[in-house]
Amino acid sequence: MQSNTDKPRKIWFWATKTGSSGEKSLQDKLNLLPARQQGIYHRLNSSKRRNEYLHSRLLICSALSSLQPRIPDNSWRIDEQPGRAPVIHGLEFPLYLSLSHSHELICLTLSTLQTGVDVELMKPDRDFTEAAKLFMTDSELRQQPTTPKTRAQYFYRLWCAKEAQYKALPRAEQEKTSLSKIDFEDLQASRNGWQLLELNEPLYQISIVHERLPTPVQLVSNRLNLD
Repeated sequence: MQSNTDKPRKIWFWATKTGSSGEKSLQDKLNLLPARQQGIYHRLNSSKRRNEYLHSRLLICSALSSLQPRIPDNSWRIDEQPGRAPVIHGLEFPLYLSLSHSHELICLTLSTLQTGVDVELMKPDRDFTEAAKLFMTDSELRQQPTTPKTRAQYFYRLWCAKEAQYKALPRAEQEKTSLSKIDFEDLQASRNGWQLLELNEPLYQISIVHERLPTPVQLVSNRLNLD
């Protein structure tokens, strides 16, 4: 087994937006998906769920084929797991996949490192007081800023960071971990075995958490237009 110092120190990040009217027809997009994913798309009842599923799987397949060009987008074998990241077959080396979407933005990470990604559309008019109690520690609740703008920024930074770390955890650890047990200051300072990366995107908060290594990790960012 590889040690942490032997692992490739790279995280591939992709993002795409949905909802725009592009040149590709729906059938053109479906043809880029494996047959199994096309079938799942047609079985979804909600147009919103179909749109999210279509673009998230297009993103996954496109990202995978950019890393392994010999496999066309629609030839990947993907096993769906409700509530969990899909399982990808045919990889040249094991990869951790993490997927997140909010409103019209979908984000994906692939890495040999344990990695999680979370994205949230920042809504300044939500009830931060009640929602914060669901995932912040007592100390974090006391440190909430008082002005509306900074309070919203604080809320989404903590929420996304904790969600990303939770996604990076092995399944067994997820089952015994709540977001309120994850300390943001420890995560921010890499004191808990994990490292936090925060990306800039207008109106959105994006956080990536990966297992901490003694040397820097390279983040390779890609923006795709799937329309």
